[in-house]
Amino acid sequence: RISSSGFGGGTGSDIDPWLIENAHHLNEIRDFIGVEHTDKYYRQVSDIDLGVDPWNLGEGWLPIGCWDIPFYGNYDGEISAVHNLFINRHNAVEQGLFGVIVQSSISNVSLINVDITVTHESGYGVYTGSLTGNAFASTILNCHGSGSIYSNGRRVGGLFGSLAGSSLSNSSNSISLITVGEYIGGLVGSLENSQISNNFNIGEISGDEFIGGLAGYIYHYTDINNCYNIGEVTGYEGIGGLVGRSDRFSMIENSYNEGTVYGVSYIGGLVGINGGTHDAELLPSEISNSHNTANVNGTTVVGGIVGINQCNSVINNCQSSGDVEGDTMIGGVAGINSNSEITNSFSSGNVFGDSWVGGLVGDNVNSAELTESYSQGSVEGTEYVGGLVGWNSNSSIENCYTENTTVTGTNHVGGL
Repeated sequence: RISSSGFGGGTGSDIDPWLIENAHHLNEIRDFIGVEHTDKYYRQVSDIDLGVDPWNLGEGWLPIGCWDIPFYGNYDGEISAVHNLFINRHNAVEQGLFGVIVQSSISNVSLINVDITVTHESGYGVYTGSLTGNAFASTILNCHGSGSIYSNGRRVGGLFGSLAGSSLSNSSNSISLITVGEYIGGLVGSLENSQISNNFNIGEISGDEFIGGLAGYIYHYTDINNCYNIGEVTGYEGIGGLVGRSDRFSMIENSYNEGTVYGVSYIGGLVGINGGTHDAELLPSEISNSHNTANVNGTTVVGGIVGINQCNSVINNCQSSGDVEGDTMIGGVAGINSNSEITNSFSSGNVFGDSWVGGLVGDNVNSAELTESYSQGSVEGTEYVGGLVGWNSNSSIENCYTENTTVTGTNHVGGL
């Protein structure tokens, strides 16, 4: 049957979707964007190669949907793949196979060998991902990407630049992200009020600020559950094996990191910065039932689980077995625990630093609580070095211990 739309068949309904057989059919979807097409359904029935003329020339693929007229609809990649997506744009926003999607469902899409370069003269070009630049109130299931992305902008992810009020599940990324921007993640650049579950990243991720193996920044009640990263994560500030920065009542649970983490300040095996403030309001986050097995390296405020745990945030039942190394405020679990709680957690990796170095926490301050936790690795530093905590100020340590730990230093050194 020939579709009246010019697709490979179908009527666009949920029981008889439009059939997408080639790049021309895929390109034609842009003629059916906007809220009036929320009820449209598409099913990809063949592999599609975008690495051919005209899709691989000049600026390459033009994303489907934009801020003014987003894609509303339902796309199922079925068992097929899209190969060789090519985008090369300057001063562009919302780049990907789709530009902006709203109230949509995207499922079973595999993007193989993507080649995306998006730059901006100010360095603030935003929202780049292989699948979608920006997504609102949408559902994404079983999507995957491979290849490379380069950008100097904000909110860049292997699959999505940004997700808001959406869910992402059973998806993965092996795209390498090389950026000099901020809010960069293996799966998503930034997540707001969204849920992601059963996802993983194996791509290498690098950037400047707020860089994570899964997401650069999560906030406003975002939940990450049963996810992991094994790709190397590198950046400058706010760098985490899973998430660069987490605040505003977000949760990470049942997740882990196996990728080595490198940075300068606020560096964590799972999260770089956990918790934040806005107009003096405390905006805590929680990490529970999660672990890190990779080495974590930085200069200041470095921890096996988080760089800094602050603003009434909680770390519960978390473990780190990787070595942690830096200069100041270095801990097997947290570099700094400030006005927050760490409980039922432990570190078995070795901790190396100069000052404020602890088997669990480098600097435990501002009414912080450390309970029911222990350390097994050796701790080496110069001053303020402890088997549990390097420096404890106006805070509590209760029911904690060290086991088989060697603590060495020059000034102010203690077994606990």
